[in-house]
Amino acid sequence: MSRKKEGLDYFSTPFAKGLSVLGLFNPDHKNFSLKEIADALDTNPSSAYRFVNTLVKLGYLTKDPRTKLLSLGQRSYLLGLNLVNSYSLLDVVKPFIDEVNEKLNVSVDSCVLEGDHLLQLYFRPAKDAPYYQGLIINPAINCTGLGKAILAFLPQEEQKQLLDRIKLYRRTENSITDKAELIADLERTRKRGYATNNEEYIKGLITIAVPFINLKTEHPVGAVSFDFLIHQGPLREIEKKYASALLKLGQDISAVIK
Repeated sequence: MSRKKEGLDYFSTPFAKGLSVLGLFNPDHKNFSLKEIADALDTNPSSAYRFVNTLVKLGYLTKDPRTKLLSLGQRSYLLGLNLVNSYSLLDVVKPFIDEVNEKLNVSVDSCVLEGDHLLQLYFRPAKDAPYYQGLIINPAINCTGLGKAILAFLPQEEQKQLLDRIKLYRRTENSITDKAELIADLERTRKRGYATNNEEYIKGLITIAVPFINLKTEHPVGAVSFDFLIHQGPLREIEKKYASALLKLGQDISAVIK
């Protein structure tokens, strides 16, 4: 199983179209009509309207009530700022991930929490091994190891507010979509120090994940995971073999975050 083979199976066309809409805007072209967006996407106005209307409702686009022209909204600017800030965090995280990847030859992923989505920070696959790389922007916080690692270490009130707000996605039959069950899983995660994901996001994919934390505020900044395909071993064996190295990686990153 390779990323190339799996790419089409797990490619979200509507999500890609939404990103394409946002990608149209630049300093030389700050406003678009619906027709211009439809033409640029090579789609009909009805389909373009669905993408645009969703982005308007989410705050990533704004529509002038008089001219009906569309421009980037506040959420897009905030996302851009967080992307810039994430790249500076990338400079901190990348050397640690590279070192562990080379030493253990495991696939390592990392992310930050941006609003109600996980924003991928850096991914490095194991050498000469099949792997699956997740979405760059992922709303399925509840059924990813990275998302659960962050959720488990949020302050209780912040965790409650986020769980009240987000959709609990069912990606596989193992996905936890009951809030009480998810909270119990997060409590177990906090006690042992790392999250587990046993085919909850993708069939055949197992992950263990830890947060990296700002030690001054004791607030999770993001998370890092070791990713395995099911044929590489059951979850229990992976925990036994790799949990200590993963915990150390999270601690090492946390120690240098400012």
